[in-house]
Amino acid sequence: MVSFCALTILAGPNLFVTGRFINELRNQPDEVVSFNARAEERMLPQYSLISQKNLLGVHSVKGDLTPNLARLLPHVVDEIETAVAEEIGDCKENGIPGWFVGPDLCRNETWIKLSIGYTATTFAGAEAIRKWHPWLRPLVYRWVPQLQAVRKMKADALALITPVINARKAANYQTDEEKPEDML
Repeated sequence: MVSFCALTILAGPNLFVTGRFINELRNQPDEVVSFNARAEERMLPQYSLISQKNLLGVHSVKGDLTPNLARLLPHVVDEIETAVAEEIGDCKENGIPGWFVGPDLCRNETWIKLSIGYTATTFAGAEAIRKWHPWLRPLVYRWVPQLQAVRKMKADALALITPVINARKAANYQTDEEKPEDML
């Protein structure tokens, strides 16, 4: 396989390299090769509400999820059993979605639909706004249907998660054992 560059109308240039260049690229400073800069350029965060500058997702995985994998592993088993129960037959409940939002939301149908829909709609919104000339984007993004849907989904998600967070703050847990085993 050879390395090549593909130029697309909507996304601009995309470089595809063979595996032998991966380590060299990985070791380059962000000023030379930046995943975050390309993601910012691609997702148009000023319109789509997805920003790589907000490193909450990276922090959540590296700082919260990874160090707690051993403690959370039983929840993985529970989630697998739940998926099997829903698709094949009876098992237990709770699991991977519970790691992030806890038991109050992880089985909430509205939350699940929002979680899935938000990602797909955000990408669709970024593609839709990219079709407009750059100087028109600040004027038209409010009327792009996909981006309107993203803003509504974000508001709906906040309406669901805010009471859970407020209840957690009010609970004033004294020890780690009392705290719920999730990332909220």
